[in-house]
Amino acid sequence: MRMHCIVACISKEASLGLWVGMLRIVLGGSFEFIHKGHEKLIERAFREAGNGEVLIGLMDDEFSEKKGCAKGFGERKRALSDYLEKNHKKKHWEILSLFNPYGITLEENSIDGIVASEETLGVAEKINLERRKRRMKELKILVERVVYAQDLKKISSHRIRNGIIDEEGKRKTPVKIAICSKNKAKVNGTRNALGKIFKNTEFKLIEKSVASKVSKQPFGIETIRGAEKRAKNGWEKGIDFSIGLESGIFEYEVSKGRKIALDSLWCAVYDGEEKEILYSHSLGFQIDDKTLEELKKGEELSDVFNLPKDEKGVLHLLSRGILKREQMAEEAVICAFLQRIWRRD
Repeated sequence: MRMHCIVACISKEASLGLWVGMLRIVLGGSFEFIHKGHEKLIERAFREAGNGEVLIGLMDDEFSEKKGCAKGFGERKRALSDYLEKNHKKKHWEILSLFNPYGITLEENSIDGIVASEETLGVAEKINLERRKRRMKELKILVERVVYAQDLKKISSHRIRNGIIDEEGKRKTPVKIAICSKNKAKVNGTRNALGKIFKNTEFKLIEKSVASKVSKQPFGIETIRGAEKRAKNGWEKGIDFSIGLESGIFEYEVSKGRKIALDSLWCAVYDGEEKEILYSHSLGFQIDDKTLEELKKGEELSDVFNLPKDEKGVLHLLSRGILKREQMAEEAVICAFLQRIWRRD
């Protein structure tokens, strides 16, 4: 189950106390577990409300059961009340029954704003659409980014309930990652990258031989598609991430009439549960025109330089040992995860 911190539909008793001149902010969810994602949403609501009022819609049992929630309304309300008393004792707040996604947000005109996650933004937008039709003022939509756990996957009640992470987002089982290649440089580079990314988390790297079905020497977009195919085809249930790496040649026009070609390694990281691919590429090094001609005839870069398959690669040769091929894989994998690393709580 996703976080389900959707915009609150508030029971009608909320309309009894009108906060003239003060902001009234709503948010809602099942709050089966009060995790880091919930905390960010609640903090945003209080920050926006200032001295005003925060109305928190708590899904009733019928509504929450549809979302897979295993705890009853009373238990969840007590836990939420305890959290608010501890962290926002001097603020104005009220917990109200959330019985559907809309409720009095389509009836009460004194509400000023809605807190939503990136995943539930659509619900907030739909409420505003309906409010416009009813000639009600639009609500200010306050969007909080998704929070990622220690394992760089979304914090959710579903994952907490299943014993994968705790409420703080700490991983309780090893992170399983597939590298969709048996190439030593790619495997070693990926292992180095993961050791830095998950330095405080246990992970297991699984080596898999997965075909990319690209040309012997791919060019341009075919390179990226090859990385995608490796990653997607290497994913299976129980795998947290699968990684596809593919080297290719990319041509760029650097000035009028002048093109250059760079060799770079593309990385695709597939999160099969979220159906999301994270992308990046490594450093690139220039290919001379004569070599480029040979590559366009169907030769592979290592063949042009007469390198055996177990050699350290063209990068090592051209740099006279300053750089290693596995460094390309390492930096590509790290950069692919960057958007989640910086949003990891």
